[in-house]
Amino acid sequence: MLQQMWRAVRLDRKLYTELVFDSYATGNAVLIVTAVYGALYVALVLGRPGLEFELFGLLEVGLGGIVRWIVTAGALWLAGTKLFSGDARFPTVLRLSGFAHVALMLLIVEPFVPSAFRQIVFGLALLWFGVSLVVVAEVSMSLERRGSLPTALIAIAVWFVFSQLGGF
Repeated sequence: MLQQMWRAVRLDRKLYTELVFDSYATGNAVLIVTAVYGALYVALVLGRPGLEFELFGLLEVGLGGIVRWIVTAGALWLAGTKLFSGDARFPTVLRLSGFAHVALMLLIVEPFVPSAFRQIVFGLALLWFGVSLVVVAEVSMSLERRGSLPTALIAIAVWFVFSQLGGF
């Protein structure tokens, strides 16, 4: 799984193509999303004085991450298949978009950088995540760039709204 995560970070199209046909990788996608949001919570607790680690907080962030993942994948799938005539099954898009969440690991450094640079880190992580979702849309729905880019932008917008509502 770590090798798959590394390949996902590098935007390895071959990995995403392999994942289309590997329904067992859905379990890995769940673990990846949970690990990403769990790591973000731990980094936040360690990087912000006054915050204490709470098991309930960790569970809340982990479950919130799973919900954001499912909603974001749903937005990606709906935009790609309904607006841009892509062809994919939702479980495939869900699985691949789970692996795209590895790009959000960049947010781990956000609590440790000076406040003037936090927006830059957030923007870079969001850009990387967006590019990952473009690859997911291209591979899973056979979309060309002119369809995959707006599809990913819609999904990113949905992710962003849910993140603002949930604090991550």
